[in-house]
Amino acid sequence: MGKGAALAGDSLAPEIIDLLPLRRPVSRVDEPSVQEEIEMRKLTPLIAAIAAPLLAVSLVGCSSNDEAGGTQTIRFGVVPAETVEATLGNYRIFTELFEQETGLAIEILEATNVAPVVEATIAGDLDLVMLGPFAQIMARDNGAQIDTIGALVDAPTETHNSAVGLVRADSAITGLADMRGADVCFIDPGSATGYLFPSAGFLELGIDPEVDLNAIFIGDHASAVQSMLDGECAAVFTFGTNREYLDRADEFTEVWRAEVPSPGISISTELDPELRKTISEAVLKINGDFAMEQNACPADRRSDSANGEICHAVDVFWGVIPQEESYWEALREVCKITRAPACEEV
Repeated sequence: MGKGAALAGDSLAPEIIDLLPLRRPVSRVDEPSVQEEIEMRKLTPLIAAIAAPLLAVSLVGCSSNDEAGGTQTIRFGVVPAETVEATLGNYRIFTELFEQETGLAIEILEATNVAPVVEATIAGDLDLVMLGPFAQIMARDNGAQIDTIGALVDAPTETHNSAVGLVRADSAITGLADMRGADVCFIDPGSATGYLFPSAGFLELGIDPEVDLNAIFIGDHASAVQSMLDGECAAVFTFGTNREYLDRADEFTEVWRAEVPSPGISISTELDPELRKTISEAVLKINGDFAMEQNACPADRRSDSANGEICHAVDVFWGVIPQEESYWEALREVCKITRAPACEEV
């Protein structure tokens, strides 16, 4: 396979641009891909003309100012897991406790990929949005009126995610330098953990990932890890809490790690200030510890950690810790280092 070859999921199907409101939760286990966002901006005028009304139609009746039975509805944009059922499961604890704490209804607006979520955020059609770090700055730099509530983390003591480089347990590769000339699986050119931060690491060693590696863009984290195990590539880059990795750790050797901003939740600044305060406080309150206290964490949402059993209350994360807007600036620095094409609009 040639340099930059893609096995799956590296292009945006023009027809996949609708947002579908769901009454209960949906989300993304992996850091959302952002290559689709870039491709969305390159759509032909005809496709763009088709996309806009589809987005508008799908959001009819979902205004945060609408009331159903006297209860205001908050629109929360997320990228789905592999199935609707999985997405609902990932956000069930959060949505039920959010409604309990605030007295507000919450409606998950599911998209088939991250591009419509970013577009809806820019258009002001969402009250809350969960996005990966690169998508956060992409939305802001294209006019989204949002403010950071916080970052999604796996434990209350954490502040960031990690990008990791993995090889098979029997591999002779011990670090980035050994990957020169090798087939390497990445996620997509706009993935923070799955390309941009690893690229910066290679460049620090004088290795140009566009020239000195055979980069294979897989499209999603779970498939990328499996592709490496299947022999499609000698190494893979993903995020450090990828369950495909952690649940099968004996099959891998970790040869590189770097700190990366986590995905996060942002809120529309166009909402009433008091409503913003109520929503933000609830988002920060609803975490794994709170869910345990409320007896709201079923066994399938729990896992063991170095600090004992934790509850995954918000998507696959423990919860949200507060962060400032400056939290996303590390992505801009990486873009300066890599000058990656995906960063051109950042």
